Amino acid sequence: MDAVEKLFQTFPDPESAEKLRRQIQNTDSKTYEKRDADQFAGLPQAVADFASADPVDADHEFIKQSIQYALGDGRSFNLLLFRQKILELSLSKTEIPDDGSAKSKQLQYYKWIGQGRKDPGLLCSPTTDASHDSSSLAFLHSQLANSQAYAACGASGGRACTGCRLALDSDHFIFKTVYCSKECQAAHRQQHKAPCDSRRVIGRAAILLRSLFLMFKDLHYSDCIEQVTSRDGVLYTTIGNHRENASKGRQMIRRFPRKLLTPADEDFETVQAMQLDTEVFGTFACILNFFLDPICRWVEEVEIYTRNAHRPIVVLQSGSMTSCMSNPHFALRVTLHSGEDVVVDLTGAKFGWKEPVGPWGIWEAQRVYGGVKAYYRGYLSDWQKKREAEWEATNSWLAEVSKIGRSQIGKMLGAIIYTVKSQHPDLKGSVAGFLRLRSRNYDDASAELVETARQTLAAGLIEILTAKKLRMYWTPDWALQVTVTKEQADHLKPAWLNDADADYEENKHDDSQLKKIWMQRCLDHQLLDSWFTLGLSPGVEVDDEDDVDDADDEDDEDI
Repeated sequence: MDAVEKLFQTFPDPESAEKLRRQIQNTDSKTYEKRDADQFAGLPQAVADFASADPVDADHEFIKQSIQYALGDGRSFNLLLFRQKILELSLSKTEIPDDGSAKSKQLQYYKWIGQGRKDPGLLCSPTTDASHDSSSLAFLHSQLANSQAYAACGASGGRACTGCRLALDSDHFIFKTVYCSKECQAAHRQQHKAPCDSRRVIGRAAILLRSLFLMFKDLHYSDCIEQVTSRDGVLYTTIGNHRENASKGRQMIRRFPRKLLTPADEDFETVQAMQLDTEVFGTFACILNFFLDPICRWVEEVEIYTRNAHRPIVVLQSGSMTSCMSNPHFALRVTLHSGEDVVVDLTGAKFGWKEPVGPWGIWEAQRVYGGVKAYYRGYLSDWQKKREAEWEATNSWLAEVSKIGRSQIGKMLGAIIYTVKSQHPDLKGSVAGFLRLRSRNYDDASAELVETARQTLAAGLIEILTAKKLRMYWTPDWALQVTVTKEQADHLKPAWLNDADADYEENKHDDSQLKKIWMQRCLDHQLLDSWFTLGLSPGVEVDDEDDVDDADDEDDEDI
């Protein structure tokens, strides 16, 4: 038997694997990970046998490289990384023959995951599913969202309450309460008043929060995006690595690269939201809390695996691939003062989803795969801080990046509070009052708030760029670090490479060589003599094989 087929035969049956995945609600992480690993009990021996097998299958070399990738530098076999490579292989296939082999079955299964776990069910291709218009997956089911739950008589009708009607466009409503007549609506007014007010307020808050968060990503972006492409309903984003950034002295924080995507592009918000959504509950948490605390009875953080993704995103970096479908997604389950449960999902754009808010039951039915894990308020913020501390312990430059990010968010929140208090003194600083303004007044007030926040962020970014803070460089012991003053950046300028350098053009695909060229330039210009005088950090030694997220590329557009 061919080694590739033998290896795939050790994979658990897709139905068994998905049954375990659907048990996430009642399974703690350690138990789930153990059960997951137990399903691959035969894989280690198949991997060991693979090394001595003759290549027969066309994908033999890719599988071999995937095994080496998962083994790393002599570490134990990383099952998660290996499965990411199998998902990558499945998505690279235009067609997967249904020949009854274990390989065919597994690749169909992984491609179904990578393309968004679209209904009607396991291993069913979305292109053959007549029950969905693929574009409709970007929205919650309209026939459910157009609920008549609060209608007085339950009869069908065409008169909608304008107070709680929240539409994304003329065809897609997040909230909509309909009545058969004016008299029916009047008879139901007192009963409808509380849920109407709660829906209007949470809808405005969620849309405003998403606008503010994406604005923050627009003016405080840290990924070095090189290319954005799409294939078979999946969005592929290629980003560079920090070694090249350090050799070029690139700015860690830049504006989102409008040369690749503009707000008019369908994928603009998808790419902006592709970074970890726990950032919403970490760096952005103070703004989140400012708007939600006064208007909600209860808020909890939830972890899910997703299904029916409209346009899932895949990140390609340094030969590896990460699909948003492989990782858990985080959102908020909010109980309004009316007693209704809604979802607030500020980063669902990375799945191609349009609504930042919606009825919880509808959202759960259409978009949650398996169960829901609920956490206490602030759990993800604490988890994010712990993870950042672990990163900063081995990559000290991240502390400076995090510090700047928190500073920018703090200034942004200050501008928001100032706008609510000073520009609308009659509200006495009440966020709930601000969100309850009459429609015309609210439209003007929210536009003013967003513009004030934008100006504050833009001014902060200009300050960072002018001061040349957070420009990457190599320390003498080959650690990555960032500048914190303009003097430091100016001192290092003679050593940094650029696209026009012959040295760069000749060695741009060899990170280690670029690093050596940069250090030689430091020696040639005698830059190391005043290294400590300028406060340039010697850093800590890092493993050359460990890549982290990348800085944004140069963007010369006006802010």
